[in-house]
Amino acid sequence: MGETVDLCLPKKTYLYQSMKLSAAIVISVSSLSLFSCSSGVTVRATRLVGIVIDTTIIVDVGEISEAGTGTFKEELLQAIRSRDEFGAPSADTLETPFAYLVIEGTYRKSSSDHTEEEKEGEETVRYRVTTYVAAFDYSVIDNMTGELVTEGEIREQRTERDKESGGSIGESIINAIVGGIVKAIIFGDPHSSLKSNIIRRFVGELSPHELQVEVVLFEDSDMPELRKGIVFARLGKWKDAADAFLTAIDTHPGHKNLHKAYYNAGVAFEYDHQYSFALEYLDKAFQMEPSEEYAGEIQRCERYQREYNWREGYLERLKLMRN
Repeated sequence: MGETVDLCLPKKTYLYQSMKLSAAIVISVSSLSLFSCSSGVTVRATRLVGIVIDTTIIVDVGEISEAGTGTFKEELLQAIRSRDEFGAPSADTLETPFAYLVIEGTYRKSSSDHTEEEKEGEETVRYRVTTYVAAFDYSVIDNMTGELVTEGEIREQRTERDKESGGSIGESIINAIVGGIVKAIIFGDPHSSLKSNIIRRFVGELSPHELQVEVVLFEDSDMPELRKGIVFARLGKWKDAADAFLTAIDTHPGHKNLHKAYYNAGVAFEYDHQYSFALEYLDKAFQMEPSEEYAGEIQRCERYQREYNWREGYLERLKLMRN
């Protein structure tokens, strides 16, 4: 069964520019719950996720930036080697593997705290609230070609709330520092569980599996074809949905909200596994209405296309080698 999980994409300001689209037709993957929009209609769909589809694919860990003398790289490599479906690099292997993925990235962690006050009867009680955050920004590289296969970010956080003892603000700060040191000594690194969750999620994303995703499409009262297309989308008939959205484009040229039809058409092509067309229509929607939602969908679409192209190329190489 599928599950809905958090979006794992690079954190960056996305200023999209027109690009030359490849002719690749992609069948790809999403590990995420898509954006919500106040005027959008949510449609649930299923996508295949994962790039390591054969044990002949060797997966290794390259350069991982981490503050201090951390163990993230070693723990990640250990987790990868423990998976039976992954090939692992071996020092005594004489032949160079023809499919070799290398993981690179940055693991970072931080914490912040603040004080909250609550009324408990006649007394005002202060609480120290500490938030721990850990994140892994990653890239997966084809070591043979140097090409980017996929990239993203996985983030975990947790919050602790401790009641403060009475005293001045200075005493409270000292108590918080001392308390944090004592906790670290007794319970260890407060980020440890976050790091373990990040590694588990990342390794899980490499393996093929299905995810339930929430796709947002747009309606407009002047363009009934959009509603018709959304009905098809809810039935999983993405080709019919694309046809309805294209009809809206042809029927309402110059409409102020025509960008919705272009966006919907792009999403429909995306889920019909025609990513070159998907990017073309998503690009047009963004040019007409440069919104964060449209830019995010373009970014996701490009990611899926990269993953699919690499996966299809690998299968073709495998076929040639076995013939």
